[in-house]
Amino acid sequence: MALLVVVLLTGMILIVMVSISASMSMGARQGGVDERAAYQALNAAESGVNTFEVRVKERLKTVGLPNRCPNQSQLLTWLDPLKTYPYDGGIKLSFDNLIGASCGWKFDVVSVGEQNGGTKKVLQGFELKSGALDFDFRPRAALTSLPPINANGSADVTGTANTGKVTEVAGLTASLTPTFDLPVRDASGLRVGDYFKIGSTTYRVNTVTDNATGNDALNVTALNVPSPTSINVDLNSDLILSLNAVGAQYNTGSDPMTIKASNAGDFVPGETVTVGSDKAKVTAIDKVNQTVTLDWVSGFSGTLSEGTTIFRDIAAMRSAESIDPKHNKLESYDMSPSTGATKVADCPTATTCKGANDKVLEEGMKEGQSFFTKMILGLTDAELDEAVPLSSSLTPMNDEVRRIPAANFDEVIKNGNSSGILIVDGDINTNINGNTTFNGFIYFRGNQGGKFNGNLTVNGAIAVRGGPIEGLTSDDTATNITGSLDLNYDAVQLRKQMLNSFGVPSIKAQKNTWRQQ
Repeated sequence: MALLVVVLLTGMILIVMVSISASMSMGARQGGVDERAAYQALNAAESGVNTFEVRVKERLKTVGLPNRCPNQSQLLTWLDPLKTYPYDGGIKLSFDNLIGASCGWKFDVVSVGEQNGGTKKVLQGFELKSGALDFDFRPRAALTSLPPINANGSADVTGTANTGKVTEVAGLTASLTPTFDLPVRDASGLRVGDYFKIGSTTYRVNTVTDNATGNDALNVTALNVPSPTSINVDLNSDLILSLNAVGAQYNTGSDPMTIKASNAGDFVPGETVTVGSDKAKVTAIDKVNQTVTLDWVSGFSGTLSEGTTIFRDIAAMRSAESIDPKHNKLESYDMSPSTGATKVADCPTATTCKGANDKVLEEGMKEGQSFFTKMILGLTDAELDEAVPLSSSLTPMNDEVRRIPAANFDEVIKNGNSSGILIVDGDINTNINGNTTFNGFIYFRGNQGGKFNGNLTVNGAIAVRGGPIEGLTSDDTATNITGSLDLNYDAVQLRKQMLNSFGVPSIKAQKNTWRQQ
């Protein structure tokens, strides 16, 4: 009997051991399956972020960004087709933590991988740049040079400042309210907050809609019109833009006085402006709040209406040092303060040029020459370098932002038509012979020691920083325009050209931002 009990107990123990062994084996196999699914899901999620940069570059080849500085909604719409991963249905992308960064965006790509029941999520930070410059329109002359200017040749430097035609009305418009939609032929030269006139009525720009095809549209508010009102705008009417204007109504004043101003970042502390009938010195600017602080030269004489043009004192030539004009050609250097206004001569006599020994440039030099880029474009050198990588391209520019070494200058622009914003790093010493036209802005971050010979026309502006810059330029040499240079400055058209000039859009992963959730 005892033997039977032992046998039975032994059998039961064996059955239990076999059952446990089988359960452990099945658990191990299931654990292996789960582990494998998780590994596959992680690989899939990583594929989503690892191939994102390539996919963005491919999309940029066929579908450009919707705006020079796209807002968040525009960017997400453009990115939307990239959410679906074409190579594997188990990968889904989304975008999070978007932060605007100088005509570009930083954001997280969230990639979820799902494989055989396993799910993994990884995130990677990226930065997308549109290739446009987030600049302020600051030039105070058609030719601005820290070194002295030698204009003792055949150059003509002339233009119109502050105001000008920016576009035309594209459709007969009638409105019973001051705020309404206005169709225009081309809105690319306008910014939100700008002020323009049609006839005698001043309008504020509330929104700008650039349409890929057909006419563009503005939402505008007519200022100082009676209520109730009836506004009629004729087809083909000219929009005369004021680049800078008073941004609010002021019935009383003070000295100094801080006022709202359109495009406040354009102003340079130290420059003199005219507002209404009064002159003032700009002592401070606030780009965030769009304000300018003014120190009235002879006090404040009255009220300021919203939309009143703020006239900057724009010259044909300005230098931190001397300007030597051609003595029998003084009429060749002049500037009109606004559309239709009488041109003002830069050099009333051969020894007196208004832009010589410019106080703003002289004061800025106390900070060192690095101030010049900030004064011209509202950007530091580091910001400009980051926004516009050095290019080796020698092809003509077409509405492009490009930064080149000085050695490539001749090949880029000679004997052709180019347009955009051209930054030249280093000294040039060249004779630009041939028929050459450039529409836009040229910035020499070095010396322009050559002679502008031949037939060179620049419709825009030129700035020369000079030297020395260690490893890049030599000591200052005179800026020579002793050849046949036609420098035609039109403030409104130059800003429009600069607004419509683009570099190459770029996308790159940000270091040390990969993580798993």
